[in-house]
Amino acid sequence: MNIRQSLSVGVGLAVILLFWFWAPLNLPLPAQRTLGLVLCTLLFWMTEPVPMEQASLLVLFLFPLTGLLSFEATFAGFATKAIWLIFAGMTLSLGITETALGKRLAFGLLQRLGSDYTRLILGLHLLGFFLAFLLPSGIIR
Repeated sequence: MNIRQSLSVGVGLAVILLFWFWAPLNLPLPAQRTLGLVLCTLLFWMTEPVPMEQASLLVLFLFPLTGLLSFEATFAGFATKAIWLIFAGMTLSLGITETALGKRLAFGLLQRLGSDYTRLILGLHLLGFFLAFLLPSGIIR
C-alpha cells in the first residue's frame, strides 16, 4: 500500500469516527452514522486503497453489523429479478471479452460476409434475428 492509499484509509476511518461519535450536523444519529459510512465508501471508491468491489461489500456488511439497517433491508435490492438479469448479462459480456470470443466471431463474420456494406448490414440484421431466439427478452427491451 502506497502513501496515498494509506492516507485515504486514514481519512476514511477519521470520517467514520467523526460522524459516529461527534454530531457536526443537525441530523438524527443513525442518519449521521450512515452518512459517515457512505462518505468513507465514496472516498474508498475514488482513491481505491482497496479494490472497488471490496469497498462496496464492506459497506454492505457494515450496515447490518452496526445496526444501522437490518440485513433484509440492506440486501433487499438483490431480491429482484432485474438485478440478476443485469448481473448475468455483465458476467456473459466479461466472459466474451476475456476469451476474445467477440473478436473471433466478428472476424469470422467478416470473412463470411466480405467487406461489402450491403452484405454486412444484411448479415448483422440476420444475426440479430437469429440471436433473438437465444437471448432473454429482458435484454432486448
